[in-house]
Amino acid sequence: MSLNHHVERIEILSTNLLDSQRGRVAHFRDLSNILSTPIGWHYVLDLSWAAEELSPVTVGSRFVDAGAGWGLVQWWLCQQGADVFSVDRVSRRSKVGIKWRGRFPVKGLRGGKDLIRPDYPIVEAPERPEPIRVRDFMPPKNPKNWPGYPQKLVNTRSKMRYHPKAPGTVYIYNNDLGEMDEIRDGTIDGVVSISSLEHNHPDEL
Repeated sequence: MSLNHHVERIEILSTNLLDSQRGRVAHFRDLSNILSTPIGWHYVLDLSWAAEELSPVTVGSRFVDAGAGWGLVQWWLCQQGADVFSVDRVSRRSKVGIKWRGRFPVKGLRGGKDLIRPDYPIVEAPERPEPIRVRDFMPPKNPKNWPGYPQKLVNTRSKMRYHPKAPGTVYIYNNDLGEMDEIRDGTIDGVVSISSLEHNHPDEL
């Protein structure tokens, strides 16, 4: 169901969207590979449709991703310049790692309660599926291999092609959808939920 201009409708998505939205389909597949988040063709269909419905996204707009988990729509919205309240009852406090933090501004909505600070330095992520990690800069453990350390640094540096972080911010919010007291009424421009509300009891919706 889409709430667009205050009109409710139920729409059956055609697979023709995969052809008509080829650019968005390719973008979500690339995002899936970069973040190591596998998605099936049906999710690409859902995501492409949602992106079309939400576009154009205004820089500085504020969205709730209801039941966000590790889904791609929150990161896509962030790329468009939106601030996203990423709500999920499953805690992601210690699990948002370098592959997200290196590409997107990520904060805990309630500080350390929602997201702990990493114990490693964050560099802006290179444009390749696997981000460069701190160990790529460290010398070999075996002293016999130390003569090759300068070349290791050269090789690591050659793989780094920096790009700016996304213009929006994702606020991790580990909470139930019925208890979002930290989000004030009248401060949200839109709510999106991809394959998550069906996991809740109908009476709780």
